[in-house]
Amino acid sequence: MNKFKPTPDQIDAAQLVFLAMTLVAKIKPIVEKYREEILEKHQFRIAKKYVAMGLEDQIILDPKDTFQLEDQDFLTYHAECKQARAAAKLHVDDEEFCPLLVAEHDVTKAEHVLIEAMTPATNVKLDQLFNHGIDDYKKYIELTLKLLAPFVGNSQAILPKYGIMN
Repeated sequence: MNKFKPTPDQIDAAQLVFLAMTLVAKIKPIVEKYREEILEKHQFRIAKKYVAMGLEDQIILDPKDTFQLEDQDFLTYHAECKQARAAAKLHVDDEEFCPLLVAEHDVTKAEHVLIEAMTPATNVKLDQLFNHGIDDYKKYIELTLKLLAPFVGNSQAILPKYGIMN
């Protein structure tokens, strides 16, 4: 029986995914909290155009529904999110970006690097996973990370490698 021995590139790719996932876990509660507080404070209502289309007239309290805000309300919400982000000292390269969305996108980019690094061992390519749907993509990532986790090392060994101190 052949025992799997990952390459350094495969281990590095898994470390990047775990690091990106860790950053999301640290950022997410901060961003969700200030988003929800801003919506709770303002009690913005759903935009009239959506009510005219048959949606219930209601207060928007879930950040995932902010696309339904009136334009001016969204501008207020967005401006206050930027202020809260700055107060929380969350860095973004572009002031218009949400740190949580950036962090989640970094996870996706790291997953793509992992898939590419694993292709020689699995013969599975990114486009093949996309053709099979998101559930298969997620399952592939989960199984690959479980396979590589024993080779990755602990956070105290990994984080300094990326310039992050515990």
